[in-house]
Amino acid sequence: MRRDRSNANEQPPSKRPSTIYRLIWQAARARKQITCIYGGRYREACPHILGYKKLGQEAVFVFQFGGDTTSRLPPQGDWRCLDLAGVTDVQVRAGRWHSGTRHTKTQTCIQFVDVDVNVPDTLKRRQPLAFGSPALRPPRLAGE
Repeated sequence: MRRDRSNANEQPPSKRPSTIYRLIWQAARARKQITCIYGGRYREACPHILGYKKLGQEAVFVFQFGGDTTSRLPPQGDWRCLDLAGVTDVQVRAGRWHSGTRHTKTQTCIQFVDVDVNVPDTLKRRQPLAFGSPALRPPRLAGE
C-alpha cells in the first residue's frame, strides 16, 4: 500500500482516518504484527498505540523487533514512533506479539489516543476515531 508523500506535513489532517491508519487500527486490535517501509527502511513491528499528534497528524507507537532503522536497534527490539505520512507498504501478519519490558516513561508520540492495546475500552469500537472526536483519550501515564 503506497501513500503519496508530497506535502504530507503541510496539509491539514483529513476528517476521516487514512487507509493505512485503518489497516494498522485493525492490526493493533487483533495484536497482529505489521511490516512496512518507514524512512526508506523495512521494519517489523507490533503496533501498541495508534492515534494523532497535537496538530492531527496520524501516528503509531510501535515496538520494533526486526528490520532496519536509522539508529541502532537492540537485539531485544525497542520502541519507535512512526508518523503515518511516512509509512508505506504496510502488511499485516500473524506472529508472536512483541512488547518492551520497560514502561517507566510516558510515551510522547501520540497526544490523542484512538487505540491502546493495554486499555480494553479502546479495543471495543466498531471503527477508528477521526481527529477531533471527543472519544479520543489522552495518553496513559507511566506505570498505568
